[in-house]
Amino acid sequence: MPTYEVADLKVNIDFECHIEGKPENPVVKYQAQVQFSSLDALLKAGGESVTRKLQTHARKVDGFPTGRRVLVDEAGKFTKTSEEKAMDAINDANEAELEAMMAIAKARLEALKKTTKK
Repeated sequence: MPTYEVADLKVNIDFECHIEGKPENPVVKYQAQVQFSSLDALLKAGGESVTRKLQTHARKVDGFPTGRRVLVDEAGKFTKTSEEKAMDAINDANEAELEAMMAIAKARLEALKKTTKK
């Protein structure tokens, strides 16, 4: 029986799709490297169905990043780079700070309304 390495279970797939699946939107080209968990999973998935799964995932607003080959598992979830993870953390922190500032502004507005009514 032939043997195989985990590296043999990686398949490069280049595909394209319209943004949000709408034909009037531009076509975006993507690159993915799909890592399968087993040879059976690779054989079961087949090339066409994997490409369709990736296209479906990429059409979403948060889709795949462009400009690099994305490492994807057989379910279609991609691995973020450390830079992307850092940007997500910064964005989350900025969003939390903005929400805190909005709460302070609303509290001040309510206090101002109370003082002007008297």
